[in-house]
Amino acid sequence: MNDDKITELFIRLNSELASLNTNMKTVLDRLTNHEQRLTNLETKKESDWKTQLLMLLAKSIMIGAVSIGSLVGAGSIISKLIG
Repeated sequence: MNDDKITELFIRLNSELASLNTNMKTVLDRLTNHEQRLTNLETKKESDWKTQLLMLLAKSIMIGAVSIGSLVGAGSIISKLIG
C-alpha cells in the first residue's frame, strides 16, 4: 500500500465515523424527546374536559336518581344505601 491509498482509507474511515456519529446523535435526540413525552404523560393530571364531563354526568345521574327515589317514596331504601 502506498501513501495515497492509506490517506484515502483514513479519509473514508473518518467520513464513515462522522456519519455514524450523526446517526447516533439523531437517535439520542429522538430518545430524549420520547422520554420527555412519556414524563409529560405520566405527570399530567386528569383534568381534561372529557374527564370533567364524565364526572359531572355521573354526579347528575346520582342526584337525579336520589331525588326521583325520594319523590316516589323510596327514601328508606336510599338512606340504607347511602349510610
